[in-house]
Order: sequence, then structure tokens, then C-alpha cells
Amino acid sequence: MMYSPLTFVLFVALTFQSTVAIEYSRIGCYRDTLVKPRPLPELIENFRGGRVDWNNLNNTIAACAEAAKKKGYLYFGLQFYGECWSGPQAQLTYARDGPSKNCSKGVGEERANFVYKIKLLEKENECTTYRVLDSADRSKTNVNTVSQGDKCDHWNSGFVRNAWYRFTGAAGQTMADECVQAGSCQTTMAGWMNGTHPKVFDGIQRRKACFSSESNPYKRQNNKCCERQIYIHVRNCGEFYVYKLPSTPGCFLRYCGSDVIDYVPVGCYKDIRLNRALPTLLANYRVKNAKWPDILDWTDLENSVIKKCATKAKERGYSFFGIQFYGECWSGSASQSTYAKHGLSKRCTTAAPYVGKDHANFVYMLTEENECKSYKIFDDASRSQFHVTNYGRPIRCDNGQLDENRWYRFTGRAGNAMADQCVPSSRCQTFGTGWYSGSYPQVSDGIQEGDVCFKWDGNCCSKKVNIRIRNCSSFFVYKLNNKISCQYAYCGNGHCLIAAEENEKINLFRDEEDFHYEPIGCFGDKLDVPRPLPLLIRNYRSRPYRVDWNNINNTIQACAKEVKKAGYVYFGLQFYGECWSGPHAHLTYDEDGKSTRCVNGVGKRMANFVYRLVFKECKEYRILQAPDRSIHHPYTPSAPCDISLKPSWYRFEGRAGTAMANSCPSRFKCGTIVPGWLNGPLPSVQDGIVSREICFNQDRDCCFTSTQAKVRNCAGFYVFYLRSAPYCQLRYCGNGRIVFLSLGVILTKTVFYLIFLEKRYTSEADP
Repeated sequence: MMYSPLTFVLFVALTFQSTVAIEYSRIGCYRDTLVKPRPLPELIENFRGGRVDWNNLNNTIAACAEAAKKKGYLYFGLQFYGECWSGPQAQLTYARDGPSKNCSKGVGEERANFVYKIKLLEKENECTTYRVLDSADRSKTNVNTVSQGDKCDHWNSGFVRNAWYRFTGAAGQTMADECVQAGSCQTTMAGWMNGTHPKVFDGIQRRKACFSSESNPYKRQNNKCCERQIYIHVRNCGEFYVYKLPSTPGCFLRYCGSDVIDYVPVGCYKDIRLNRALPTLLANYRVKNAKWPDILDWTDLENSVIKKCATKAKERGYSFFGIQFYGECWSGSASQSTYAKHGLSKRCTTAAPYVGKDHANFVYMLTEENECKSYKIFDDASRSQFHVTNYGRPIRCDNGQLDENRWYRFTGRAGNAMADQCVPSSRCQTFGTGWYSGSYPQVSDGIQEGDVCFKWDGNCCSKKVNIRIRNCSSFFVYKLNNKISCQYAYCGNGHCLIAAEENEKINLFRDEEDFHYEPIGCFGDKLDVPRPLPLLIRNYRSRPYRVDWNNINNTIQACAKEVKKAGYVYFGLQFYGECWSGPHAHLTYDEDGKSTRCVNGVGKRMANFVYRLVFKECKEYRILQAPDRSIHHPYTPSAPCDISLKPSWYRFEGRAGTAMANSCPSRFKCGTIVPGWLNGPLPSVQDGIVSREICFNQDRDCCFTSTQAKVRNCAGFYVFYLRSAPYCQLRYCGNGRIVFLSLGVILTKTVFYLIFLEKRYTSEADP
């Protein structure tokens, strides 16, 4: 039997699986002290048993993202190069142990997670456009007052029906999800959601909203907890929930928020029966009797045990509480001082919800302070420690410009915390750069004081001020000193490069010599041969050279210039004036571990303060990240080409790949007709800028036509100096991994492709 080409292609298309690529964004590098519960408590996949793609770690990261999504988790981290960690509450706990510098190439090393957040692919306008319900009288714990009068959420009272709403602030973080006592939340019949909250990837879910006239919500007699009802919709947006709420069936009915009691996990601690760490038994949810009417729900320990225990502790005025033997609620008037007196324990559950087993308390701390909820944001890219001050713009000055009564959080392009190592002068759009020199608090430490140093005139700590800092479990907030000198500012730890849309220019670098250097940190040198930095480039401590003790930066700059001449990238200053480097320094500089024997940007004996040269093209480039630029992406009807590409340095990112493809692609790949590829090996770091031929494949000729390009290895990624393609239908392709399209997309593209071929070859055959 003969089949038409279309039938054959449709048959092939049917063999593909319907898999949608997962997109994710970087959060940052965070410490894992290995103390249980760990910040990311669940090992969901281990790729270290020969499954790590060492040539392209992005493949391992993408595989971890897929594993996390299958579990329904939004945040995940890579530790020890190939361990994939996550957990149901990862978005709340990933930063519990503080930030870390022990990451490279997008993965964590030992005791560190490089954390990512999965992007929700569909357009979820309800997660960005919603109305806020935040009044205190909407909380289910609010006792009605006659003076305010009863309120309702009926359209006739001004309630906007069928809109998306978010509960926050004093109203609580979610809609109440258990029977609410009548006479609460300033209404007659209190509304609550009858059902569980959905997971992130459940999408929009339908739930019943009940309105209660029950005076004792724990009895639930005569169905008074759900005397009236209506259907609502709810979505999990990752960090919060949104609800599509219709008008209530009448007045006075009102949607109520959850209790505003907040708590954060502290850890697992031993308990001794004759000398209790938490001496007062507040409730026992493992039994049901006249004294303890509530019984735990093994499928929902968070709501049936932990939240109720938190309420009991708050009612007594206690700040810490613990769950022991799965359902016993323990606390005490001095709980903040006694909970850890017997030391840490391993006898607790290792995945959320966290509870203690026998002879162990899993301890939580109540957090009523509003600094973890009410703060101002620093998110501008120019506040990053890697932003080079642009003298054509106003110089940032935080002196007298900050509100001393408010707390501040670093986020977005500014970074996820304040910079915590000496920041070079003339960064973050100021002259005097501020960085945090203190220790990071644990969640249980509450508010802690620390020092911020400002670099000026070569001195990393020419001025020091005291600030306050709090660990909010997944981020830090700072209460900043407003009385500093002008032209001083607090800098964020933002990464030097920020992902942009394809072809968007990143202007974060200016230098007359087209290179700069940035600090990596202080690392040991045990003097064992080969040493971490094996070559002594120059010794400024001996004649005819000398160390400029008044401005050690001059010595660092001189070392940087010599290293650049030698063609190396990483270098270190040891014993105040010895300049060390080597051809593979970027791989070996940290092999003897971190050190504390550094001062003012140079190492003392047996220590290197390490820097990395950053060349202009490694700082200022355009990004190519369109998914259809991957070498594996099939032809698209629009057949994009690079004839209009502006001459510039480019970096391949995202689903386009991590570099230009360096093997001949099939025709009709990377979304176009004539795909281009790099005909030659990618350079090493010490090769500097090299010239390479770019070939284009047409009619089975892998190098039908060609052009020239320049390539540099930036010690972690590659950049390519590309010009416009010689003519249309030619396009530069990335080495992106295979992404299977859904069947519908494949069939659609197949039909368009066949129509295109039919028209093309018909027209070529016509006279």
C-alpha cells in the first residue's frame, strides 16, 4: 500500500510525546548546614551517579526542574553539582541558612544549593492583577464591634463581584479554610472555604464557600457551619493564593481571612521527660476527650496540629512552641530560652509538615513582627554591586533619603540581600559603596544588630554604621542607618549579568582598557605543589617593585594588568604583594578551601584574595535566547533570519542553548531554512579572543556559504561577535537541548511545512 507524504509525516508526528518545556529563573546561592529540617528537605533526584552532563550543566538543571514540577513543587535547588533538592514549602525555607558563595556554573557545591523558581508558562493575569483584602476586621479572629456595624460582600454594598482577590496583611494570608464562629470578621454570617488549597500546578480549582451562623465552630451542629453556600475559584500563585469571588448570596455575609498568626520553623530538638525543654502541655491532638475535643488529621497535620498549637501558644503569650509525638503541643513562658537546652535531635519528620516524634520537639517561633510583611523594596539594577557607576546619571546618596522607621528588602535586579563582601568604589551608582560585614542571623535569632562598612579611598571600611537585620526565612530585611555621608549608598549582591529579552543590550560596564576585575573571595594556599594559583607573576614586595601601602588598590590593579598580558583570567594577591595566577586558575583557585586570612582585598600568609578579570565583551553583550534558535528546533513558517542582526557581542542563553552549535545541523533547523554553525572548537579561557568560521548548511552542503566571527570564553559562558547574515534565510543556531512539542503544535507546523514545500517546488518547476 502506498501512502502520501502527508500521511507518513502525520504518522511520525504521532510518535512524539506531548511534553512542554519548563522555564525557570535564577534565585541565587544559599547555604545548607545539613541540620534537619534542611532548607530544601527532599532529595527528589540524584544525577551524580554518572548522569551529570559536565559539558552542559544546564541539562542537569532542566532535568531537576522537570522532577520538581512532577512533584508539584515551585522552587528547587542543585547541590553538590548533581543533587536535586526541593520540598512542598521550599519557597518559604530555601534561604533559612542564609546566602552562600559556594556555587558555580548555576549549581551548588558542597553544603550549598543554587536555587531556581519554575515559571508558570500560561498567562496567569490573576496572579499579577487582583484586588486586595487586607483590613483587620476581615480576619476570622476579629470580634465584631457594634460601633462599626456588620459588613457584607454583596454587590449592592459595592463589592466588585467575580473579580480576583488576594488576602494579605491584617486580614490574614489566605481565606479561612475551616468553620468560622458567627460574630467574627465584622459580619453576621462568616464565610470560609470548604476544601483544601490547591498546589501550584493544579491551576484554577473550584471550591465551595460556606457561610456560618455557628456560635461554636468546633461542634458543627445542625449544619450551621454551612447554612448558606456559593461556589468560588482559587489558584495557588506560588507565594500566595488568589480567589475569584462572586457576590455573596445576601447581606450580611462576608468572606473571612485566616488567622493572622504566623510562625516559622526553627528546628528539631531533644526533650527529656523529667526535665522538659518546653514544660507546658497546651493540647494533645492525639487523643479526643472532654479536655481535648480536637483530634489530628494525619493527612493534614499543618492545619489540624501545627496551626492550632500556634493559636494556643499565642493565646498564652508564648513565643516558641513545639510539636512532639506527632500531635502533642508543648510550650512555656520561658520557651525562647529553654527549647534548645538538650541539644539538637534527628527524631523529627524530614519533610513538611514538620513534627517531632517521641522524645523530640519540632520547634516553631511565632512571628508577629510586621517587618517580614511590611517593608520597602530595593530592586533597581543600578543598586547591584556589579553596576559600574555612570557619571552621566545622578549619583546615588542614601544619606537622609531613607526612612529610619521602615525596613528594607533587596530583591530583583538589585540582588536578594545586601552585598556581604567589600564592593569596589564607584559601583551601585555611588562612590562610597556599602556592604554588610556582620554575621547572618538564623530565623530563631529574631532581630540582630550588625555593621555595614563603606569603601572610600581604597579603604574597605573607611566608615562603619550599625544596622538591624532579620531573617524572614526566605529573605532578609534591614533597618538601615539614615545618617551616613553623602555619595554613600547601600549596595545589593545582584549578579553581574541579568537575563534580558533577545537582542536587549545590557550596559553595565565601562572601562577605558576594555577589562576590569571583580572580587571572588579569600581562599587558602597550603603551599603544596601544585599550588592553587601555581605561577608567581610578579612579587611587588621585592625590588624593583614595591607595595603601595597607602593605596593597596594600585598593587591589585598592577597585578591585574600583568595577568591580562599573560592571557590568564583568575589571579590572587598573597602575602600582601605577591601576584599569583596560572592557565587553569579558574579551575584550581579554591582547591584548598576558603580562608579568613585576608584583609583589605589582599591575602596574608598562606592565603590568596582572588579576583577575576572581566573583559568588556563578557560584561556588555546582547542575548540570543529564542527557543526556536535551538539546533533541534524544526522549521517555522515565518523562517526568521539574521540579515538585520546588529554587529555586536552575543551570548546564547535559555532554550536557545549555552553556545553556538558547533556541529553541522540538518537543513530546516533552528526555525529557519539555512542554519548556521561554528566550524571549529570553542576556545579555552586562556585563548582569549579567537577567530572562527561560521558555516551555513544548504542543500546538504554543510558549508554552502560562510562568514567570520570572533569568540571568547568568559570562564563560565561564551560570547560571539556576530555580524548580520550574508543574506536572508540564514540564521545563527544555538546548541539548545531537544524540546518535544505537543502533538497539536507538531501537526500544525507539519502542515505548514508541507504547504511551504509544495508551493516552493511547484513555483520552481513553473516556467
